[in-house]
Amino acid sequence: MKHTYTLLLTACLLVAYCGAVFNGVPVTQGQFPYLVYIIVNHGDPTYAYACGGGIISERYVISAGHCTFGGNIRVIVDTLDVNGYSSSKVVNVIKATRPNDFGTFNGEPMFDYNDVGIFTLERNVSEVAGRIEHLAITTSSPPVGSRLTVVGYGMLATNRGTSKAHFGTITVADDAECRFDSYKPQVSFCTKDTEQYTCPGDSGSPIVFKPPGYPRFVAVGLNSYGHEGECSSKQPDSVMTRLSAMTNFIREQTPLAPPTFVNVVYPETTTTAAPTTTPAPTPSCSACPSGSVHWWMAGRDAPSNGDRCQCISGTAAPTTTSPPTTTSPPTTTRAPVGGDTVIFDTPAPGGPTVTTSPPRSSSSALRSSAMALIFAFVTLYLLL
Repeated sequence: MKHTYTLLLTACLLVAYCGAVFNGVPVTQGQFPYLVYIIVNHGDPTYAYACGGGIISERYVISAGHCTFGGNIRVIVDTLDVNGYSSSKVVNVIKATRPNDFGTFNGEPMFDYNDVGIFTLERNVSEVAGRIEHLAITTSSPPVGSRLTVVGYGMLATNRGTSKAHFGTITVADDAECRFDSYKPQVSFCTKDTEQYTCPGDSGSPIVFKPPGYPRFVAVGLNSYGHEGECSSKQPDSVMTRLSAMTNFIREQTPLAPPTFVNVVYPETTTTAAPTTTPAPTPSCSACPSGSVHWWMAGRDAPSNGDRCQCISGTAAPTTTSPPTTTSPPTTTRAPVGGDTVIFDTPAPGGPTVTTSPPRSSSSALRSSAMALIFAFVTLYLLL
C-alpha cells in the first residue's frame, strides 16, 4: 500500500505569514519562551518555507531535520506574531546539520526517520531576545497515553492560516495506531487526537511537557510528518521524532554551548486491593428433624450456650448478596527530584474501579431456601 505524506511545513512568501495547531489556543507573552520561528530560503530568494523550533542553549536551536534543506536560514526569536516581526529579533544561522543517515531522495528529504536538525546561531540568542528559556532534552520516552504540549505557527485548519503562535495538547498513541508505512518506533512516536493536533506549518515544533517542580520545559519530540493536505479530525494521527533516540547526535552538534539533558523518571503505579472479609465457617452438624433447621441456618446469632448446631423450628434464612467490592485507587510512587532527574506524571485513572456482581433476584433467593430444605430432608432420611 502506498501512502503520500506531507512535511508539516508550509511554503510561503516572506511578505506573508506561514500558516498553528488545529483548534489551538493563542500563546501569551512569556508562556513558551523557548519558541522560535525558522525561515529557510529554498532556491528562490523571494520564496521560503518556515518551521517551528526551540532554543536549547545560547547558540543552538533544535527543529526537524527536513527543515535544514535550503540556505539563508534565519531564526526569529521572542516573537508571537510573525506578520511584521522586528528585524532586531532575527538571528542568522551559520550552520544547519542533520544526521548522516537522514533519508533523502533526489536531494529532497524523505523524513521517515532521524528527523532532527541542529541550527548553530551566529551569536548568542540572549543578545537579541528579551525573556528566553532554554529547553531541556529528555533521555527517556513518554509512555502511551501521555498528554504533551505542542506549540507552533502552523495552520489552524485546512486552508486557514495564522501569523500567531498557538498551542495545544496531544496524546501519545500506541504504535499500532500509527497509519504510516515508513513509521519507525525506534526513532519516532505517534500522537493521535481529534480535538487538537498538528497541521502544516508546525514542522519542527518541539513536543514538550513541564514537569512539576522543574524550572523549564522538557522536549520529548519534534513534529515530523502527517497525512498529506489534511488538517482535520479525519486524519488526527501525526508522527514525532523521538528525541531520546537522538541524544548522541545532539551532543555531537552542540560543542559551543551544550544543552541540558534530563532523565525523566516515569512513576510506577500499584493498585492496593480492597480488604476482603472471610465468611464465618459453616459448622458440621447432624441433621435436624423435619420442620426444623439448625440455629445457624435460620440466620440467627449463636445461642447463649454457643451451640450453633442446635435445631429450632423454622426454615433457612434467605442467602444475602455480598456488597460490591471497591478497589482502592492506584498508589503512585514518585522518584525524588534531584540533579537532572525529573518526574513526568502519567495521567491518573478516572477514580477508583468498582467491581460489582450482578444482583440476585428474589426467585434466586427462594431457590436457595428450597435447596437448603431439600438437603435437610435428604440428610434426615439417610440417617433414619
